[in-house]
Amino acid sequence: MKNVRMQNEELITQSYLTHRDRILRYIAASIGNTDDAEDLTQNVWMRLLEYRMELNPATIATLLHRIARNIVYDYLRHSRHVTEHREETISTLTETEAGRYAYSLDSEIEARDLAEIEHRRVECMPRMRRIIYVMSRYDDMPVSDISERLSLSARTVENHLRLGRSDIRSYMSAIA
Repeated sequence: MKNVRMQNEELITQSYLTHRDRILRYIAASIGNTDDAEDLTQNVWMRLLEYRMELNPATIATLLHRIARNIVYDYLRHSRHVTEHREETISTLTETEAGRYAYSLDSEIEARDLAEIEHRRVECMPRMRRIIYVMSRYDDMPVSDISERLSLSARTVENHLRLGRSDIRSYMSAIA
């Protein structure tokens, strides 16, 4: 059994070197996406490695093509299913709802990105300014509570807050 397995692994290695480019071109032409074709080509050899029977050098090319064809069919079937589901979801929405849905999804993604940018910039602030900015912005604490908690004057807290907000505003406008 080990001898057959070793022979299979040697044959798979040889077939990979010989047939990989041809299989890749076939898959890429069939699905129209070179990035996914790379992954699917690797899947062909993974399936071949899982093959339990003895491989024949004379028929390995045919077997590779059959495995590649089945992987392409599975990929296309899955893609069609995903597309149908997406179209079905959008078709159930009215035109106004579809526009709002797309707009709200884009807005949500944009808001998340902006929040991440703001968070990274806040991390770059001086320690006290960062603490005060976070307490005000994220914890919704008024200046009086922040000054009491940090034992600072309200004027100092307001100054740190003003500088922090100014920093964030100028940074966000610079990247936009």
